[in-house]
Amino acid sequence: MEREHKRHEHSGNARLVRNMIERSIRRQAVRLLEQKGDLSREDLILIKKEDIEGFIEG
Repeated sequence: MEREHKRHEHSGNARLVRNMIERSIRRQAVRLLEQKGDLSREDLILIKKEDIEGFIEG
């Protein structure tokens, strides 16, 4: 997250967090579209590590 913040040091923290959340939701949507079979409620609300990779370290 710190790395992402340094790339956008002229942006406010709230904007950075909002952009990260929106990008994670888009990645989640792509992941779910590629998934075969029915989706559960949990599938639809769960953001996985792979959806936020690149934003967090670890």
